[in-house]
Amino acid sequence: MVGHEMTGANQGSRDFRPMEENEDEEEYSPNVRRYWEDRWTVLNELTPEEHSNPRTLRLRLECAIELQNWETVKAMAPYLAGCDPKEDRKLGARGLLALAKVEAESGKSEKAKDHITAAIEAWPKARQDVIDDSVLAAHLS
Repeated sequence: MVGHEMTGANQGSRDFRPMEENEDEEEYSPNVRRYWEDRWTVLNELTPEEHSNPRTLRLRLECAIELQNWETVKAMAPYLAGCDPKEDRKLGARGLLALAKVEAESGKSEKAKDHITAAIEAWPKARQDVIDDSVLAAHLS
């Protein structure tokens, strides 16, 4: 899994850099949740001005997806799916597909379809992700 690591938070500056991919998934997995929780904690300590930074919004959505904070994903994914640059739309679509899967697994087929449609509208390449996922594919119109 590749993510972003925040460094320098204690020094007053926040630098986002790629987190190295760990080849041993079993050894890495227990640390994944803590990684995202730590990022979430730092995000919550930001100033109001920093909260509106596009990079902060993207990281907050990424954290919310990973931590399965579905209320935050519901609030942020549609917004980013409608933004530019394309990286925002792609991440927004990823959030919408995560929501679609949760809705589908909860038996909320119509909501799942709505999220899938919105994801594909924001990021047409998301259609392939839906096709490749048996849960989502069953709800593709």
